[in-house]
Amino acid sequence: MAENKKKKGAYRISSFDDSIVYKLSKEKTVTISNNAWEVSENHLNLFAERPTELPQVEPIKSDNGLNRLDKYLNISEDEKLLLKVFLVCCFNPSIYLPTICIKGESASGKTFLSRMLKTIVDPTTYANFVANSLTPSDLIVLLSNGYFEVFDDVYKLSPKRKDMFYMAIIKASICRKKYNKEEHIHFDNRLCFTGNPQFLEYADISERTLSFTMKSLDKNRVEKSTLCNDFNADLPFILGGIFDLLATALDIHQYINLENLIRLADFHKFGYAVAEAMGGYGDNFTDILKNHIETHIKGLI
Repeated sequence: MAENKKKKGAYRISSFDDSIVYKLSKEKTVTISNNAWEVSENHLNLFAERPTELPQVEPIKSDNGLNRLDKYLNISEDEKLLLKVFLVCCFNPSIYLPTICIKGESASGKTFLSRMLKTIVDPTTYANFVANSLTPSDLIVLLSNGYFEVFDDVYKLSPKRKDMFYMAIIKASICRKKYNKEEHIHFDNRLCFTGNPQFLEYADISERTLSFTMKSLDKNRVEKSTLCNDFNADLPFILGGIFDLLATALDIHQYINLENLIRLADFHKFGYAVAEAMGGYGDNFTDILKNHIETHIKGLI
C-alpha cells in the first residue's frame, strides 16, 4: 500500500463557499446548494487524486429516487429510514457522522449492502477490506486517505488494530515518525463495518455507532448477478434522489432549532433536515435515533 502523503485536496466531496461539491470524475462534478444541484465541468482545484478512485455514474433527476434503494434493504422499516438519512448525510463533508455496523446471520447480505453503500458514496477499485489482513501502518494510510471505507467480517481484532479503529471513530489525530521527522495525521473518514466489532463494547463508541441487523434471506434470495444488474440500473436515480434531498436539507437546516440534541448533535440536526426533506419525517427520525442509541447503551450495562 502506498505511503501516506500530505493531503493536497479533499477526497471525493468538498465544501466550497456555501455549497457542496461532489467529484464524479476528473472531468465532472456536482455542485449542491440550497434547493438546487447541477452537473458541471470539474474546473475547481478541490480534490486530491487517488490511484484507486473510480468515476461515479452521472446522476439522473427523479421523483423519490432514493426510494429505489428500499428493495435492497433487508432491514426493519425504522432502520431503513435511519440508514437512508445517514446515506444522504454522508454527502455533507462538514458534519461529524456516526460509524455504521451491519450485523446479521451468515449469507444475509451484509457484504452486498456494505459494497452498495460504498459504490453510492465513494466508488474505488477496492470495495471493502479485511481488517486483520492489514498492518497497523496500512490502516493508518487507509484511514487517513479516503472518504468512506468498508471493513468486512470484523470480529476479533488485535489490540493495535482495535486502538486504530477506536481513534478513527472518535476522529483523533496521531503523530508518528517518518524518515526521522514527525508526521501529524488526522482521521476524518466515514466508516462501515460488517460483523460485530469488539470495540462496540465501549459505551463511548456504541454511542457513535448505528447498527443495522439484516434479516434472513432464505425465502427471498435473489442471484447476486441479478441484484448487481438491478442496482447498477437504479444507481443514477438513487444518486439523483440523494442530491435532491441534500439540496432541500441544506435549505431546511438553517431554520431548524432542536432542543435536547443527542450525543451525535451534528448528525441529529442535519439528519432531521434530511428526514423533513423526505416528507416531514424529522420527528420520527429523532425518535428512532434516540431509541436506537438508548437500546444499544442499555445492552452494555
